[in-house]
Amino acid sequence: MTDLPDRQKNHLVSLRLCVTAAAFGGAALLVILFGFHIQVPGLNSVSDPRELFVLIGAALTGPVGGIVIGILSGLGDPHTGAHLYIIMMHVVGAVGVGWAYKRLVHDQLPMPYMLIGWVGVVFAYYYILPAPVIAVTKFVFPDYFLQVSPEPRPF
Repeated sequence: MTDLPDRQKNHLVSLRLCVTAAAFGGAALLVILFGFHIQVPGLNSVSDPRELFVLIGAALTGPVGGIVIGILSGLGDPHTGAHLYIIMMHVVGAVGVGWAYKRLVHDQLPMPYMLIGWVGVVFAYYYILPAPVIAVTKFVFPDYFLQVSPEPRPF
């Protein structure tokens, strides 16, 4: 009984996944570093096309790739002093999208219904997944949101 264990291919981490995640995360980072963002009037946030790279990259690479994409996409955010918060928002969002798309949409729904599932995943990314990060930040660091001052880089 000296059977060697089967060497199963790990589907969570592969070279292709890492390269794809780095490409999408890097593209999201470059969007911010090159100034392709607009300050939302009256809010402490920016709007930019980086979210397209985060959403599509996380859906393609799953939760593990979502971690890489979330970290890279949050590194260049124009708000000084909020980098950790922005990174956590993108990591939680990308991991959630990666898991939800793979397990709930791609593996469960046929094509016409996949589009409805994708809309649900995008809705969750913007409106449901940020809630835990905001709640934990407000509970652990109650003065954090008052201290963060918007200082976006000039266009």
